[in-house]
Amino acid sequence: MKRVLSVIALALLSFGFAQSEIEANVINFYPDVKKSAKLSQSGYQLLVTNINRILLESSQGATDRKHFVLYGIPNIFEEHIIPTVPPIHKVLLEVQLVVGDVSEKRTYGSYTYTHLVGVNRNKDRAILQALRSLKTNTEVQKFLRDSKKKIFDYYKNNCNVLITRASVLAELGKYMEAIEKLDAVPNVSEDCFYMAQSKITEIAKIQNQNTRAKDRQRPNEDTKSGDSKEDKYSWIESEK
Repeated sequence: MKRVLSVIALALLSFGFAQSEIEANVINFYPDVKKSAKLSQSGYQLLVTNINRILLESSQGATDRKHFVLYGIPNIFEEHIIPTVPPIHKVLLEVQLVVGDVSEKRTYGSYTYTHLVGVNRNKDRAILQALRSLKTNTEVQKFLRDSKKKIFDYYKNNCNVLITRASVLAELGKYMEAIEKLDAVPNVSEDCFYMAQSKITEIAKIQNQNTRAKDRQRPNEDTKSGDSKEDKYSWIESEK
């Protein structure tokens, strides 16, 4: 009996590891940062670099595919000038990290670094100093793992709904939007993934058959929205 229980426990443990490995391999994040008037270009680039480093150090992996984003939102909420000669700038800021699904416009979790302090005679350098204190820790690693698990569960449990939505978009002539939604489906379930890929092929054929109609750019045809990055991610902050 003990041997049977040991075998069952080992099987469950192996399944858990296998599922975690699948999540890690098929769901990767694109690092990005909200532009801020108070954040210099150097600060923006440093924050993107730090987020990318956090992903790598957490064994989560970064990607250029912009389906799942790890979005950094910096907030400089305290600024002091210490009246020395020359004056010294002290800044206190926080950075919120949000895991978002660009295709579905959903968020799966957030984590906030608080009390990041920078002190320098130059304000921008003080901000850079504060941003350099952004380090990987066990809490942010857990946040990333939990967010991936939520993504995994969402796509596994809503496969038919997602494919139906894409089909409706295709019927409205919004072929590219439909294809982009289907292409965002991660391989968390072979059945769902192959259904999505098959639907992409089907929609692409329909799109090719309607090339002349598309060229006439009817009102219900697929067009580029031209949204800026901030518009693209506005739904993230609306869910905060």
